[in-house]
Amino acid sequence: MRNIIGVIWVCLAWVSDLSAQTPFYQGKQVNIRVGFNAGGSFDVWARIIAKHLEKHVPGNPSFVV
Repeated sequence: MRNIIGVIWVCLAWVSDLSAQTPFYQGKQVNIRVGFNAGGSFDVWARIIAKHLEKHVPGNPSFVV
């Protein structure tokens, strides 16, 4: 039992901190392509989603529709 607890403790001590890594999308531009006319309903939805994603994707990339 002591061996199992010791192994678990060692494994937990070696777990790297993922928040210390730099976000993949930091400083990048993400292009969203819409296959329909500008000003249409699909274009409007793509722009709404892009505006929302800018706030929630780690690294705060810029989204272009």
